[in-house]
Amino acid sequence: MRMKKIVGLVMGCAVAMLASASGMANKPAGTTEGVTGGAGTILDGTMNVQIVNGCYALIEGVVNTPNTGGTVGAALNFWDDGNFLTSIPLTFAANGSAQSYCQVYQQLVPVLQGAAGVGIYLEDAEGLASIQTFASVGDADLSNICTGPAPVCVAGGGPAVPLPTGNRIGFALLVFLLVGAAGFWIARRRSALAR
Repeated sequence: MRMKKIVGLVMGCAVAMLASASGMANKPAGTTEGVTGGAGTILDGTMNVQIVNGCYALIEGVVNTPNTGGTVGAALNFWDDGNFLTSIPLTFAANGSAQSYCQVYQQLVPVLQGAAGVGIYLEDAEGLASIQTFASVGDADLSNICTGPAPVCVAGGGPAVPLPTGNRIGFALLVFLLVGAAGFWIARRRSALAR
């Protein structure tokens, strides 16, 4: 009877260790990072992630495309504790050049507490269809509730430019006061000219 308890305790500890080890990564194992893309995909790419207000990720980078004509694809995939969240598909001209991209992602659901943050992966396909990972940030800290405006990317890709954070009500009040002051000044000016 005592041996059964010991075996049960050891097995329980082993299962707990495996569960905690599997929770250490946001994306399950099985992709090969840094390998050349397959047909119809980019050749390779980079990714830089900037967190704004703790809930937005500005993701920018450069990809290299094959010179095959037409278009090739890639995707930004988002994972949290082994759970697939969403994808942002990317399309590039297959003209053998380096091309920039810039995307904004908003974390809309609470981040799970197994592995740190959210995993962001530049890959050859969307979600579970992806085989190759070209670049990744495995622990993007997107744990806040959004309080400021969403950041924006420069048109056509390029460096991400976050909008200033602040109180929208305060900004609206400032605009209202400025418009009111301008209206008051115009009314006084007209009144003075009419005399």
